[in-house]
Amino acid sequence: MTRYWPLARGRIVTSRFGPRDDGFHWGVDLGWPGGSGGLPVYAVQAGTVVFAGPASGFGGPDPAGWVVLDHPAEDGGGTTVYGHVIREVAVGDRVEAGQRIARINPDSASNGGVAPHLHLEWHRHVWVPPGSDRLDPLPLLAEAADPPPSTNGVSRMSTAVDFAARFIDPDAIKAAGHSAVMVYVSPSRPGSSFGAKPVTREYADSVQAAGLDVVSIWQYGKPGNPQAPSDWTTGYDGGHRMGLQAREIHTAAGGHDRCPIFFAVDEDISLDQWNDAAVNFFRGVNDAIGREWTGVYGSSKVCAWAIQDGVLGRTSEGRFWAWQTRAWSGNRLDTPEAVLYQRVIDTASNPGPVIDGSSVDVNDILATDFGQWSIQRTQAQGEHAVNAPVFTELDRMGNSRSERWGARITNFLLHTQEGDGTAESLAAYLNNAANGASYHYTLRNGIVCDVVDTNYASWSVLDANAQTINLCFAGSRAAWSRDEWIAIDEDLRIAAWLAVQDAKKYGFATDVIAPPYTRRDGISDHKYVTECLGIGTHTDVGPNFPWDVFEGHVREFSGAAPAGEIDAKAAASPWLGPRLGTNGEMKTADGVGRFAQFKNGYVYWHPSTGAHPIPSSLFDKFAETGWEAGPLGYPITDNAVLRDPKDVEWGEVEGFQNGALYHRNGRPVYWVHGEIRDRWNRSGFENGPLGWPTSDEIPFDTGSYQEFENGRIYWTPKQTLALRSVNGNEEPLPDGP
Repeated sequence: MTRYWPLARGRIVTSRFGPRDDGFHWGVDLGWPGGSGGLPVYAVQAGTVVFAGPASGFGGPDPAGWVVLDHPAEDGGGTTVYGHVIREVAVGDRVEAGQRIARINPDSASNGGVAPHLHLEWHRHVWVPPGSDRLDPLPLLAEAADPPPSTNGVSRMSTAVDFAARFIDPDAIKAAGHSAVMVYVSPSRPGSSFGAKPVTREYADSVQAAGLDVVSIWQYGKPGNPQAPSDWTTGYDGGHRMGLQAREIHTAAGGHDRCPIFFAVDEDISLDQWNDAAVNFFRGVNDAIGREWTGVYGSSKVCAWAIQDGVLGRTSEGRFWAWQTRAWSGNRLDTPEAVLYQRVIDTASNPGPVIDGSSVDVNDILATDFGQWSIQRTQAQGEHAVNAPVFTELDRMGNSRSERWGARITNFLLHTQEGDGTAESLAAYLNNAANGASYHYTLRNGIVCDVVDTNYASWSVLDANAQTINLCFAGSRAAWSRDEWIAIDEDLRIAAWLAVQDAKKYGFATDVIAPPYTRRDGISDHKYVTECLGIGTHTDVGPNFPWDVFEGHVREFSGAAPAGEIDAKAAASPWLGPRLGTNGEMKTADGVGRFAQFKNGYVYWHPSTGAHPIPSSLFDKFAETGWEAGPLGYPITDNAVLRDPKDVEWGEVEGFQNGALYHRNGRPVYWVHGEIRDRWNRSGFENGPLGWPTSDEIPFDTGSYQEFENGRIYWTPKQTLALRSVNGNEEPLPDGP
């Protein structure tokens, strides 16, 4: 049975159990040097909440007051009381040892008239009046652990509130100990009238004037509402439409264009529902506001699927714009990449804490950048700039079309006209249904005509119509030379752009299928249908089409590695051995990078870093930290063999975006990063007086330290200190080689 201290490391005892000037103190008071208001409070043992809220001597109204936990015998027995707090749990909740349950009330007026602190009582069996059954908590906590490592050394865990019924006084929110407000950039749905939907410029300004941060949310529909069903059910088109509307309201309220917006999946959906509709909704949002600014609110499953499918932006800290709710998540936070966690959910049967007369949800802030408007961001980590081609799009929709009858779209196909038309004249011909032919798009000289809605089948490839999207280069011929095709390179770029956008919209691969063809999802031409599907006899776009140039454009717009870059790196690294699995590249979680597996390692590629191999000897540590989505990021150098002063192979190192992995032969791999790494580098790396690392960073008080063969390096916000071990003693190491 593990017990935990109720406050993070760095706590102090301000009043002990026992006699004092004003009588006998039947508990112990804990706090923090310099002030305790807002400190998170944790359960010392597992148990059930039996009282929560206002209490005589501890303050009120709700949620101020106390929290009382009953501990079953198997969890250690007894009852614990946490006074002068703002509750973050409710009566009947089961909590685990070390779980956050409250925060110290910062407002003396509502916590019994005393300065902010935590009063902890320990009762032998159940809550009883003062007497022999009240125990001194300090001996019982003598072997207690600190709360979870993520909280050690953090004096306050910030929280954000969200609400929809009405605008709540920002000063009251701040007085309740919160630091941010989640605001809705969505209107009220039909039949409802939420006072806080959408946020106004006036309210957003008042929130920021009170010193609070602002984050944007979108949620319009509701499960079972026939007029406004759940947003995710509206697919790509709904996501695109709502994304544009969200950005418009966000901007009007004062949010800048480099802020994420969190789109809600506010129900328990299955993987099939995600794959069939929800992921396409988020792809629509991606194309409306940019993937790098798209966030999700939902269960841990929804957050994981969104990250895996690459529809979320990443923060500069390597996290994703994921806001996990406790609902449908087993009542626990299990999305380590998330920036927000909704821990208190306001419902009719279990109301959240009341602020300014209204109950609210409470969210833990898990990252420095959680999407707040106050941060002026550069391009998000993991994204690469894409310059879309310039073209004029004309609506020339006609009725030369058929239903798809539920068929899944698998291919985007290119065609030649075999004539001398323009995009508009060809569209006019196709709109005559009597001619029996049509394409979704016609294209020439930077003009795109939309002829058939892509939700319908065009009349282009006979029995393959239902599963394809088709574009015709007006005025083109299959007999063209390569030079003639290259002369319309801008149109090739436009075609590639349209193909990639539709691939994202309908969920098929952006692989370019050039001759010799293989049957699979992707982007190809009419001859692919003839040769691979056995339908018809057409051979366009012809033998001289510049597939290499076109594929380069597709890769540019899809974020794929330049053709052959991973293969070229593998060829230059023969120690990798043969490729395993697919001959193509696999997407990383952000949808931007690519990787391929080999017998003795991997090659990772990103547009910002290029391609670099990671040997198996380092890869397990890379995986342990979360691969490229973890704090290390992508590799930025090849691995290098290190040699000792006698030129004997000693170990290896590889650089990543946020640190380096060091591996001395015969020992584990360790990660060195940040200011500790900078200090170690200045001392001479592994050849300096400290030698090789022998641990990862270890949390310590308000900072951290890392062990090396001949000493350690400490980091705090104020300084970085290296200590060298000499004859069993530690002495400061001068800063330098």
